[in-house]
Amino acid sequence: MGARRSRKATIGGPGAERSRKVTIGGRWYTPRFIAEGIVDKMAKRCELCGKGPAVGRNVSHAHNVTPRRFQANVQTVRAVVGGRVRRLRVCTRCIRSNRVTKAA
Repeated sequence: MGARRSRKATIGGPGAERSRKVTIGGRWYTPRFIAEGIVDKMAKRCELCGKGPAVGRNVSHAHNVTPRRFQANVQTVRAVVGGRVRRLRVCTRCIRSNRVTKAA
């Protein structure tokens, strides 16, 4: 009998595509989906000040500690940048402090 090889180990075999999947936001995607732009891989980060997600912990009443993320409140805004209208992902603090000139 010949040596048995797993299907994943064969290069270009049916299982090879499955082993190269990437997880984004808790879902699995193949590199083809990411390369073709099917997956929205934009970070939840302000384009002006750079504010992004912060990490912390949930603490229950029984003091069970689990990790969590504090997401920045990022909104998509039509803004005037260099005389042209562009869509920006901006945090609400930048909107409130008039760092963004909204388009009419």
